[in-house]
Amino acid sequence: MSWLASDGWRKVSESGSSSLVTAVLYNIRTGEEVSVWVRDYDRWDASECDAPEWHDVAIDAEARRAWNRIHGRISAGDRAMVIKGRKIAPGFSGVVDRIRPVRDRYGRHVADYVVFEDGSATNIDNCVLIVN
Repeated sequence: MSWLASDGWRKVSESGSSSLVTAVLYNIRTGEEVSVWVRDYDRWDASECDAPEWHDVAIDAEARRAWNRIHGRISAGDRAMVIKGRKIAPGFSGVVDRIRPVRDRYGRHVADYVVFEDGSATNIDNCVLIVN
């Protein structure tokens, strides 16, 4: 299958290990989503990869935002509502200023916090995305 940018396909995510790299492609016209193999560092050539041409392509911010909304993920600039918690009353809604990662003393990821425009913050798991 061919995933051409001219057909509406955009790169919205990339993940991988020390050898195998995959990317998520999202079609902004049709709403389709596909995960493809873009690089294998164990092989010197990329002939066996699904879509090696997508390896060096940057992630499209506009398409990623649309893709996040479809999956209900909160990102900066979205409107979110608090559904549980003690720091912020349930029912509070506001515009998300940023997503702040919280780490323990060893630098390991613990949680993501939503920071609202007024400066209040709560765990992202306590919030839901409000779609207009």
